[in-house]
Amino acid sequence: MIGLEAIKSCLIFFVLLAAAWTDISRMRIPNWLIGTGWILRIPFFIAEWGLGGKGALIQGGRELAGSVFLILGLALLAVLSRHGLGFGDVKLLGTVALYGGIEQTLVCLLYGLFLSAGISLALLAFRKINRKDRLPLAPFFLAGYLFRLFIH
Repeated sequence: MIGLEAIKSCLIFFVLLAAAWTDISRMRIPNWLIGTGWILRIPFFIAEWGLGGKGALIQGGRELAGSVFLILGLALLAVLSRHGLGFGDVKLLGTVALYGGIEQTLVCLLYGLFLSAGISLALLAFRKINRKDRLPLAPFFLAGYLFRLFIH
């Protein structure tokens, strides 16, 4: 199962990398990228179930439920924050949760938001942006994911 975890980590890294790239260049995260991440998770569910039996099936169900729960909670936050958090970011984090679970995704989110806040404050201080400017969040989620991957 450790081999599957490494492959899943690499796969979600590449999804995050592609999302960061498109978010920087277009301020959008394409739905086809999110959909691809979800579809590519299916063979891992099957392999984990085959290798781990009922316990792996339960874990896969927890990851799926956590992903849906996270998407719903963050979608509410996106609406309440007047889309300070975009729906592409919401779906991207839901995809990360599908691969790593909700706990790991929340850690990734926390690291990414702290990094985003720090960079934003520095850019504001040096007058490179103003309060109404928007920054892409996917690169910060990628950095948070990498930080969580290498530190934890």
